[in-house]
Amino acid sequence: AREPLVVDAAARMIAAHVLTTFPNTAHPAPAPADTRDATPDTVRRAVAFIESAPDAEIGLVEMAAAAGVTPRALQYAFRRHLGTTPTAYLRRVRLDLAHADLVAGDAASGAGVAAIAHRWGFHHLGRFA
Repeated sequence: AREPLVVDAAARMIAAHVLTTFPNTAHPAPAPADTRDATPDTVRRAVAFIESAPDAEIGLVEMAAAAGVTPRALQYAFRRHLGTTPTAYLRRVRLDLAHADLVAGDAASGAGVAAIAHRWGFHHLGRFA
């Protein structure tokens, strides 16, 4: 079965691999707007977006758009105010929801560990464990 979150995660993994294989050496200094926009309100807007649709195919760009800032500003805001990254926060939310599904599940429902992991976008079961 093709799970949208699994397909999205695979695409992101391929893109990340390509970017590490062919590095970009043009890393500009942070724009003043990026550091200025790294506020608690930015984090609140992004967190509300993540928690409203944790099962959606969202990434850094979508989270930043929902918060009304650039992706870099969102990264600064999460680091400054939560000590984590936006994608790590999303992963934590999904892990918590997967855990709740596992605790609430029963053998009769047919929702096994693999199905629950895939539902929440975890395609590598070894890392899910």
